[in-house]
Amino acid sequence: MFTKKGIRNLAMLMAALLISACYKHVEVKPTELAKLNHAYSVQTGTTSRTTSTTINGRTTYSTSHDPVYSHSDIPMEKPDGRIVSIKGKPDAIRITARGQVRVFEKPFIVEPVDDGVILKSANWAATSYPYADITKSEVKYYDGFATVSWMVAATLVSLLVMFVVLAPDSDDSSYKKTLDPTPRFSPLPGWRF
Repeated sequence: MFTKKGIRNLAMLMAALLISACYKHVEVKPTELAKLNHAYSVQTGTTSRTTSTTINGRTTYSTSHDPVYSHSDIPMEKPDGRIVSIKGKPDAIRITARGQVRVFEKPFIVEPVDDGVILKSANWAATSYPYADITKSEVKYYDGFATVSWMVAATLVSLLVMFVVLAPDSDDSSYKKTLDPTPRFSPLPGWRF
């Protein structure tokens, strides 16, 4: 029913969808970019969890610590006037201006000037863009809900494919022999099960 090549292609498609679901690009107005200077994702504390294990009368305790993060939630206006919420520190800003596309990766600083912005980042020196030259400005950020949703969907589809591929054919009687309720031999002489 399924060929090895078909299953491989399906696996590659699922991996591509899973990877692409992790990040979102949201178009925002160029005048809104300065708000990203106040975005943050900061570890604010830790939680502790103590577990105990008893082996041969001896109890051992182990403690694990999990980080707790606080994320900013910045409302930004899209070009059509709708509001989008950017949670945490975005990973990059993508600017399309003067026929070029530049991606400013974090850490970045956005400095508003009279009629434009100056962007600085780890991979680009200070670059000035007048608002009139910017045709598109996008913010790239991690979307945890979409990632988990795609992971669940990929797992369910993979399980479905495995059940279809590994399911025996109806003419195959080899699996019926193992389900025969009458035993071929009795473990104890004279006993019937």
